[in-house]
Amino acid sequence: MDYKKHFIVGLVFNIMLASVLGIYITKQSKVEDTLSTLERTTLIDYVKGQEAVKYQLDKAIRGEEVAIEELIMAVSVNYHLIQLERQRGISIPANISLFHISLHGYLYQMMREINEGQDQGLMFEELSVLVDMLQAYEDAQGFTYADSTQEISEKLVKADEEVLTSFIFSERNPIFHSKRGGY
Repeated sequence: MDYKKHFIVGLVFNIMLASVLGIYITKQSKVEDTLSTLERTTLIDYVKGQEAVKYQLDKAIRGEEVAIEELIMAVSVNYHLIQLERQRGISIPANISLFHISLHGYLYQMMREINEGQDQGLMFEELSVLVDMLQAYEDAQGFTYADSTQEISEKLVKADEEVLTSFIFSERNPIFHSKRGGY
């Protein structure tokens, strides 16, 4: 009799323990899935933000004068990228981070010069070089919405190695070689 009582208590205890563990594992899995989705979404926002910076810079040089409104939009989106990296803690290659921080100061200084009425001839050339580099960078990424978090990270590294690193230290880089910027 005592044996049956212990068996039933043990069986009930094991069933309850298995249920609690099942609930814990399910909730833990949901948390991990949510974090993974958030990281992926943040990386997608980052990549799309980079494309938006290129788009705004391209729009800025379509007219006869550099469009200050488009530069303001490019600076705003670029600042958002800097904040995404800092606040969300996403893993971005150092040169990409360096580029966006330097680009922010460079564009801000360019806007000041436009407001002061300085000649914009060289600005068109410099912005055109940046747009071309950002297009090559975008092409090297080959980003698609179907990419996983790991694939997006790998594509950022690949584009950094293939395009951005060589551009940062090249003579073509207007950020490094103009009076407006520098690393």
